[in-house]
Amino acid sequence: MKRLACWTSSLVLIACGQGSALDSSGSNAAASSSTVASASAATPPVFAGKKTAELALRPEVLEAALALSRAKAYESKYVGYGGSPSATYALFETLRGLANERELIALLEHESAIVRAYVGVHVANKVPAGLPALVRLGADSTMLSTLNGCIGGGSGVSILVVEALCASELEQAPATLLAIHAAGGWSAADALACAAPFAGKQASAAALEALRAGPKPAHKAAYLRVLAVAPAPAAEQCPVALAASTSDDASVVIAGAMALWRCEDEPSKQRLSELAAGKNVVVARQARASMVLQRPEQFGAADEYEAMYDVDTRLREALRGTDSAPVWLPLVSKLIEADPKRLAGSLASASVSPEMTELVLRLVAGTASQRELGNAAPRSQLLRYLARSQDPRALPELRRSLNSDEPNEVASALRGLALLRDKASRPRVEQLTKHAAPAVAQAAREALQQLDR
Repeated sequence: MKRLACWTSSLVLIACGQGSALDSSGSNAAASSSTVASASAATPPVFAGKKTAELALRPEVLEAALALSRAKAYESKYVGYGGSPSATYALFETLRGLANERELIALLEHESAIVRAYVGVHVANKVPAGLPALVRLGADSTMLSTLNGCIGGGSGVSILVVEALCASELEQAPATLLAIHAAGGWSAADALACAAPFAGKQASAAALEALRAGPKPAHKAAYLRVLAVAPAPAAEQCPVALAASTSDDASVVIAGAMALWRCEDEPSKQRLSELAAGKNVVVARQARASMVLQRPEQFGAADEYEAMYDVDTRLREALRGTDSAPVWLPLVSKLIEADPKRLAGSLASASVSPEMTELVLRLVAGTASQRELGNAAPRSQLLRYLARSQDPRALPELRRSLNSDEPNEVASALRGLALLRDKASRPRVEQLTKHAAPAVAQAAREALQQLDR
């Protein structure tokens, strides 16, 4: 599963390395209840972890875990203005390299929030056997200082883990997100929003049930975003979305505007028009995006430049899911006609299906090379989908793109031909290992390795 926009609620506080005011232990005692939107009520209890000595770790792993636990913030691999290697991330890499699978899963219960966060994110992406153990971390409200590149801020352990599951390509990641939602807790609503493209009716039914129970505003917004991706029957969805669009909470209004795109009744369409003309820029953009989704043939890229960005984000979110993609597929062709250069790229990460492959093959056959685009669809991104589809019908277009003067297009074609084991292209692939563009030369070398296996 791959997610491009997670919509969870990490707080960005201070730019470029200054960090936040949270204490270095990862305790959430110093964080106000408004630090993360999902914590808008009383501060939840802190996760009760285990001492390092209780986790049955080998001495070298124990020592590495202790070293990481002394870190003051959760940091990305490179930090600061110059993108310097993070010493904290290096400590995590040491721990990751020493620990075996059993020890990594055990470390998810470590008393240090820093350790739980780093290991939890890694497990979400790389350790399928550890996914069930992440369900408990979905309720871990412990706050951490964070430094992501140049941006300092704060986040909860559960938010970091849910975000990682959102972006994970592991097959069981959606099921883990659904289990986090079923267990309740701090990030339950966000977990369901992440799982929505893969859970379809199950996700929309759960969202409607939660909305009827009157959740907190941040949770309400997340549940409305579920309906924006995995719609429920209009008779059930539209009254809920319409009511939400009149909320005093901006996040709820935004999500309500997103969910109204499926509503063709006059009150809903009138409300979208009102929101689109309103003073809140973010609300207005999402309302305009919903109007484009309702009537794509009435809008063009020039008329709705900003709204098309939000349409693209929603398309990417919906099309990546095995359950939501079929619901959106009838819209895709119309939307791409409205803004092919921007919106066709949403297909690059779309869930592979026979219907989607047919659409991409039609689009790619009609596109010019990347340097001659104008208003045509971005060929290199369409080729990325075809590479993942491994459909033999893509071979003519993939081979043709090996002669393109656009490096991204050539690299995408090389990956597709390698996956299809196209031995006939081997001589040209070998020539491309000496290409002036590093990305092309590297892709050609990797393709050769696959072709020669």
